[in-house]
Amino acid sequence: MERVPLYHYDGALRCFVCGPDNAHGLGVRYWYAGDHVEATWTANDHAEGWPGLLHGAGFAALHDDAAAWAMIAIACRSGFTTHMDVRFLKPIPLGAELRITGRVGEVGEKQGTFDSRIELPGGKLASTARTTYAFADGATIARLTGGKLQAQLQQWLAADDDGRRALLFRWSGEEHARRERA
Repeated sequence: MERVPLYHYDGALRCFVCGPDNAHGLGVRYWYAGDHVEATWTANDHAEGWPGLLHGAGFAALHDDAAAWAMIAIACRSGFTTHMDVRFLKPIPLGAELRITGRVGEVGEKQGTFDSRIELPGGKLASTARTTYAFADGATIARLTGGKLQAQLQQWLAADDDGRRALLFRWSGEEHARRERA
C-alpha cells in the first residue's frame, strides 16, 4: 500500500500537533499506511519538560493525535477524546527522531479505542497509549465548536465509510500538492 499524506479538512489546519498552519504547533505530518497511520517527528524544545527531555504533555499530545488520525483515516469516524491511558517507558531526549503510529483497537456504535506507540531511534519503545473517543455527528461538533462546521467536514460526515476515506485522501492529496508547489 502506498502511503498517503493526511491533512485535516479545510478550517482545521491549525491543530496543535499536526496543523501545518499553526506556527506554535509541533508540525507532525501523519501518513495513512493501510492498517495504521504513522509519522516521524524530531522532538524539539517547543515541548521541553526537564532540560533536554520531551515533556509528558508532549507524549500525550503525540498519542492523542496518532489515535485521532487512526479514528479518522481507518475507522472513518470523528469524535472527541474521553480517556487516555499513557505508559511512559523511556524518556525522550530532544533531537531524537521518533516514529509514531496509531491503530484501531475496538470500534463500537458510540465510541472506539485506538492504540498508539512512540518509538525512539532503533525501534526502542518509549511510550504506548490507549485512547477512547466518543464519536460525534455534525450537530454535536458544530455545537461544541461554536458552529464552526466547515463545508468539507459536513460533506465528509454525510458520506459512508468508503466515501469518507475517498474524500479524505482526495483533500489530503490536493493540500499536499498545493504545499509542495508553494
